[in-house]
Amino acid sequence: MSGISYGLAGIAWGPLEPEFRALVLDGLLLTLAVRGGFKKERLRKLANFPGVASTVGSGQQSKRLSGGPHTRRGFGQAHPARARRPRPVLDPGHPLHPARANTQQGLLRTPRHVFESDTLRRGSSLKMAKVFRTHNAPGSSFTSISFDDRGEHLITTAEDETLQLFGARNGKHLKQAFSKKYGCSLARFTHKSSAVIHASTKEDDTIRYLSLHDNTYIRYFKGHKRRVVSLEMSPRDDTVLSGSTDDTVRLWDLRSASCQGVLNIAGQPCVAFDPSGLVFAIALNMKQTILLYDLREFDSEPFIAKHIEDPVLARRSYPPPPPNLFTSLKFSNDGSKLLVGTAGDVHYVLDAFNGDILARLEGHQGLGSAPPLDSMLPGQSGSSEETTWTPDSRYVFSGSANGKVFVWDVQPPKDDPIHAMRAPQSPHATWEPLKIYDGHLGNPARCVAFNPRLGMLATAATELSFWLPGHAGGTSNDHGDVEMHS
Repeated sequence: MSGISYGLAGIAWGPLEPEFRALVLDGLLLTLAVRGGFKKERLRKLANFPGVASTVGSGQQSKRLSGGPHTRRGFGQAHPARARRPRPVLDPGHPLHPARANTQQGLLRTPRHVFESDTLRRGSSLKMAKVFRTHNAPGSSFTSISFDDRGEHLITTAEDETLQLFGARNGKHLKQAFSKKYGCSLARFTHKSSAVIHASTKEDDTIRYLSLHDNTYIRYFKGHKRRVVSLEMSPRDDTVLSGSTDDTVRLWDLRSASCQGVLNIAGQPCVAFDPSGLVFAIALNMKQTILLYDLREFDSEPFIAKHIEDPVLARRSYPPPPPNLFTSLKFSNDGSKLLVGTAGDVHYVLDAFNGDILARLEGHQGLGSAPPLDSMLPGQSGSSEETTWTPDSRYVFSGSANGKVFVWDVQPPKDDPIHAMRAPQSPHATWEPLKIYDGHLGNPARCVAFNPRLGMLATAATELSFWLPGHAGGTSNDHGDVEMHS
């Protein structure tokens, strides 16, 4: 019945007179009534001809007149995703809260695997639940870690030119892939957990699209002339952004080997997508500048360009020390903040709407003081993986040259004493860590990532660790991995 109604309402009547349209409709209704055994009055009620037809027509017209997703804006107009507007705040128990987003699919088995916004404030601590020690060559450091969209798998790269796949829910090593000829770094899941992209560290500077199912390459993305140091997947579609020391940022589509766009920008760039996938940011080291672009106007000027100045460093010594090297760039899940990781002893939290510095995060020992890895370029520091947000956008985690893991609370509740200490907000305020974990003592903790769906943290140095709230103790299995238990 609903199909008949839709068919009548969707007829393209054209410029017919209303009386003639009514006559045609009566004829159609009579024919349907005779053949189908329906009452003509019932069919007329279902079709609701005048109202439905006029509504559909006007709706389509208004959509065209208002401009679709490709409507262009002039330079300087803020992107809709960057417009300041009230954002809904979900209770941690809400089914759509990031920490509980997939509860209905059974991804979260027990409450202890759920990371709520006040977990660390209540006195609960994250503890190592599993440590992987033997899946890469002895002394070989991990160089990147990344979770898939559903938080079920983790992919890593290491100095020994291997990619390792781990199960996030069961804490098991699943698969190993080799890239001895080209090397590998910056592995990122596509929107399928069976495929990843990664940068190369030798032979050439091609980005490679790898199927984990049969360990074969699907496609090669050629264009960069020097090392790729930043690589990100769009949260929206199959778009990829890459930044290279050849002073370019390139736009790719997984469905085509051809480059979709190029930005020639001086400086070693770090790139990041905002949660909408419609805006991307670039951090330039040469100019110490943050740029925000509209992805749909890739070749246009940035709608925000903000120079990062840190007067605190200038006051501490004379002459002022050289600026810290930007190593990573990450938007918070709510899109309101931008985390700029550096190789020095400070990270920056910026307002994602205007680029202003909200806070300086100190207390850790920057990776710039750690011995560089053999796979690093001369003068390169950090790993682009040393910082991460929690899914609720409240906490920042960072690795450190001394192996410890540091946590800062960037959104303390109003009744918390730390909130009173920070108010009123002053420019370039320095925030000390809320907690410090003895993660990988003796080895720099170069990689830190928080699971986007589960209450789980992953950190890596020469070993990989999974962290869960409230776990302690441990036993060793046959592979030398340490499995923790409560």
